Amino acid sequence: MLLLASCGKSETGQFNGDGMFGKIPELLMPGVELYKKYMKEKEPSVRYMSFPDNVQAKTEFLDSHVDKDALEALKAEKVQVLNKLANVQPKNETPYKMDVVYSSNIRIDAYYGMEFKADFVIYLAMGKDQFNGECTPYYVFWDKEGKYLFGGYGRQDIKARNPFEEPPTFTKWTFTCAFSPVVSDFEDFSLARDIKNLEDIDKVASISIVTKDRYNELEASLNKSDNEK
Repeated sequence: MLLLASCGKSETGQFNGDGMFGKIPELLMPGVELYKKYMKEKEPSVRYMSFPDNVQAKTEFLDSHVDKDALEALKAEKVQVLNKLANVQPKNETPYKMDVVYSSNIRIDAYYGMEFKADFVIYLAMGKDQFNGECTPYYVFWDKEGKYLFGGYGRQDIKARNPFEEPPTFTKWTFTCAFSPVVSDFEDFSLARDIKNLEDIDKVASISIVTKDRYNELEASLNKSDNEK
């Protein structure tokens, strides 16, 4: 298992740990490497097993190779980051009023430390617009210089209150940032895309809630910039 330097440049990426998610991106690397090790060394031999045997073989391999110290460090960092997120307030860049009610949560793969999800929950007074897919709010992440990193759409609570009431009631939305190891091809065990994704998460300094049009605009600008490199 590759040992990572504590916050800084390593053989598998460059992390500083001072963003919104602390050292979590860096501490996910041992788990990601473990998964790619499994895919390269073991998966081809178990691919055609029955499902129960496949699961057992995978579990035995991962259990015997997991870096338990790194896993414990990841769990401890999760607690620190949750305390930090309690003071993070998303910036509302939509035309809808945002309620002061806000919460966040982090979920990690507690067994092998290779997956991560961060949920941000807010309430928007959208009225009838909540039924219009074109009005779906999106989250966007920025680095400390205000550069757009990535984002995604929100999920509406199916128990939302009546949108036809006046004044408009608040609708609950959950925005989830998720990471898991990239496997697009059974023969591709490269860490490059995983490293890029985790480095972007490491850079996150703030979050905004925006309209679909604004999100599409940011994505188009980002893709154009990437294509020009």
